[in-house]
Amino acid sequence: MTQTAILAGLFLTAFAAATLFPAQSETVLSALIVQNNFPLWLLITVASVGNVLGSCVNWGFGRYLESFKNKTWFPFKEGALEKAQARYRKYGRWSLLLSWVPFIGDPITVVAGVMKQDSGEFRSYLATGKNLNRFSTEDEEDGELAVTHYQVIERLPDTTHVAVQLETGRRNQIR
Repeated sequence: MTQTAILAGLFLTAFAAATLFPAQSETVLSALIVQNNFPLWLLITVASVGNVLGSCVNWGFGRYLESFKNKTWFPFKEGALEKAQARYRKYGRWSLLLSWVPFIGDPITVVAGVMKQDSGEFRSYLATGKNLNRFSTEDEEDGELAVTHYQVIERLPDTTHVAVQLETGRRNQIR
C-alpha cells in the first residue's frame, strides 16, 4: 500500500469517526504511530483535519435538521431535540469543547448546527482602495479594525430583528 493511500485511509477513518457514523480512528492512528513509518506531526495533522471536517459535516446536517422534524421518519423525538437545545442554550458554544468526548461529542456538533447563535461580534479590517472603495482585508497593517456586536431580538418566519452596536464606527463598517 502506498504512503498516500495509508494517509488517505487515516483521513477517511478520522472523518467518519467525527460524524454520527460509528467509527474509531484512534486504533488506526495508534497502529500507524507504533509502526513509526510516518512523522508523528503528519499523522496527527491528517487525523485532526479529518476530525474537524467530519464535525463540520455534523454541523451542516444540524443546520437543516429542523426542517424535517415534522416528517414521520425524523430520527429524534421532539422532547429529545428540545432537551439538547436547552442544554446548548445553557452552555453555548463552550459545550463544543466537549466535541471530542466519545458518544456525546458528535451529537453536540449536530445540535450546534441546529441552534442559531443569538449574539456575537464581527471583527474585520477595513481598507480603502485606490478609487476610495472600502473592502475587508485580513491584513491588519493594511486596514483599520472594525468591531460590530449583534444581538438577535426576534426570529420571524421570513426575517430576523437584530440589534447592532458599532464598537469602532469605521466608514462603511455596516451596510
